[in-house]
Amino acid sequence: MAITALAIDPAHPATLYAATDSRGVFRSTDAGTSWHSVNAGLTDRTVTAFALDATGRIVYGATEGGGLVSLRGRP
Repeated sequence: MAITALAIDPAHPATLYAATDSRGVFRSTDAGTSWHSVNAGLTDRTVTAFALDATGRIVYGATEGGGLVSLRGRP
C-alpha cells in the first residue's frame, strides 16, 4: 500500500488524512501516531488528491476512475 496524498486539517493540525493506492483514506487525530479508516461510501479506488473545507469537516478526494468523493472529516 502506497500513500498517494496527504492533508492536514487547517483547524486542528494534529488531524491528518492519508490517501492510499488501494485501501482508501485513513485519518489520524494524534499527529500520525495511530490511523483509522474513514472509507464510508468510498469504493476501492486510488485516491490521488485531497482538499478539506475550511472547517475540516468535509474531506474531498479525487479518485482514479471514480470521480470526486466527499467524506465526513472531523465531527
